[in-house]
Amino acid sequence: MIDVKMSLVVALQGGVMISKQACLKNAKNDVKNFNESAFEELFTKNCCDTHTLFVLNDKKEQEKIVYHTRKCKPAYQVLQISTLSYEYFIGNTAPEGFLPSMQNNWQREKSWKSATPEMRLMWHLLRIAESLGGQIKEYTVFND
Repeated sequence: MIDVKMSLVVALQGGVMISKQACLKNAKNDVKNFNESAFEELFTKNCCDTHTLFVLNDKKEQEKIVYHTRKCKPAYQVLQISTLSYEYFIGNTAPEGFLPSMQNNWQREKSWKSATPEMRLMWHLLRIAESLGGQIKEYTVFND
């Protein structure tokens, strides 16, 4: 079994669409006479974001277009990182992608060793989030 040393939460690009049921769950209690027309209004109000777009038509007149998109919540990915990986992240060996512009390998190693363990860890976590196309939301290092 893998020993988990830390947890990383990455906020991904885009989002997860909120279901109709989740949007309307609390809103249905607010409407006393719930019918089809009330449902449509309630759905648009609680489940959709309203956007307005102004365009020029063929006659060079400004035309207003209103459209609705379903509300979304942010998408997150939670990664569990093992103790072995954590020790590598904060270790003294510079990873391949660290300061590739430096000609001398010993200069790279010296720069890496001068960084604090927190800086080394953050460098790796940023690379992981970048590879997923997201940003670090939070991370937690667990005690042994």
